[in-house]
Amino acid sequence: MKILLILLVAFFAISVYAETKSVEVTVYNSGFGLVKEVRDMAFTKGMKNYGFEDVAALIEPQSVLFKSLTDPKSIEVYEQNYEYDLMNAKNILSKSVGKKVTCKDGVVGTLISAPGIGNASNAGLIVRTDDGKIMLYPSIEYITELPEGLIAKPTLNMMVYSEGDKTHDIELSYLTQGFNWNATYVVLLGADDTTCDLNGWVTVNNTCGTTYKNANLTLVAGDVNRVERGGRNKALGMAAAPGLVYDEAVQKVPNGFEEEGFFEYHLYKLPRNTDINSNETKQISLLQGSDVKITKKMTFTPHLRSQYFCLGFDNNPYASATSQNTKIPVLLEIENKEDNNLGMPMPKGTIKIYKKDKAGQEQFVGEDAIDHTPKDEKIKLKAGNAFDIVGEYKLTNYKRINNNTIEETYEVTIKNHKTEDATVYFYENTWGDWTVTKKDNDFNKIDAYTLEFPINVKADGSKTITYTIRTKY
Repeated sequence: MKILLILLVAFFAISVYAETKSVEVTVYNSGFGLVKEVRDMAFTKGMKNYGFEDVAALIEPQSVLFKSLTDPKSIEVYEQNYEYDLMNAKNILSKSVGKKVTCKDGVVGTLISAPGIGNASNAGLIVRTDDGKIMLYPSIEYITELPEGLIAKPTLNMMVYSEGDKTHDIELSYLTQGFNWNATYVVLLGADDTTCDLNGWVTVNNTCGTTYKNANLTLVAGDVNRVERGGRNKALGMAAAPGLVYDEAVQKVPNGFEEEGFFEYHLYKLPRNTDINSNETKQISLLQGSDVKITKKMTFTPHLRSQYFCLGFDNNPYASATSQNTKIPVLLEIENKEDNNLGMPMPKGTIKIYKKDKAGQEQFVGEDAIDHTPKDEKIKLKAGNAFDIVGEYKLTNYKRINNNTIEETYEVTIKNHKTEDATVYFYENTWGDWTVTKKDNDFNKIDAYTLEFPINVKADGSKTITYTIRTKY
């Protein structure tokens, strides 16, 4: 139903002119943001209501912090109210029930029902004319009075006492829902899969209902705890507050963000101001790394051997530890170090992996997600599964030595159908007091319960290794 409204009265808000001098927006990667604005605002002596427009529609009112940077002792807030009942055709009509309206045919009457009112929500517009007739109309030409309680913009109203007539620089801070950001990365592998280019991007989403022009943008990466409360908003759990000291030196990132340690998180500050428009998705360069060393590993991890299986095997004649034609995952490892042309704490996000084919065209070869990764740590990615390499794993012998000792022999076969040699890293689990009593392939002890067997396989060939593990428990 089309509704045409012509308002014949002026709307007088309690808001006064306030020039925004600066805006800082800190966006957390868990769905909220911290806004800090400095506004130039004139106050008159005594107690008066002042309205702050252009605050976020999803503001958390209980998080508002108001202070004067000019003369904090001469001004005090006694009460604040957040009003978000905005003007629109539906709200105006619903609040105009019982008031005079003029219909499109010139008939004047009293509006007695409008869409969204009680049980008559689907009845359309019902008007009682001055001579008592009940009329149904698809639209109203105009109303003569704007209902009370409706505002043009979300407004934070404050009852402020000022000791005198004075203009203040007011700092207004608050938390708001409707902000989020995430990191995305792109890896372009080199021809021999030993180097790559790695570029990172930040995507910022603003659905808080307000535009912030020429804002200083900061992103917080980390798992910030918040206390969930009932009601329209969540209460303030933890936010960046003025005056906190950062614990690491600022790291310059060409054409991107400046990173610094903050509390137990990391901040990424954009070194230039930017517009953060309402209902906008903005992408900004985060980092760039060229000629980054990368390691490709093909791994076979059947994870069939466990304490539960081993102790129950001789009691279950149907038990099996065989895995045939198992796909081999392809993993990529990157050291996030400065001498590897990286070395910046990387926020969690998705990494897309590309490689050029023989014609020089970039092709997509895989995608994985990373968690927050500090500098000097490894980034591990699963690109996919190898097409031409498969693995087989089976238990070939099981013997109980005594009541607390068993001995098992396993056989692992890697089949390589590629036209080039390949190395597959096979990982075995151990438990209890274990000893490898026999082997025909060297292994590395990764930790107390993990063995790594590098298995080198010739092109278009296969290789089988065997080993025996004795376990006391």
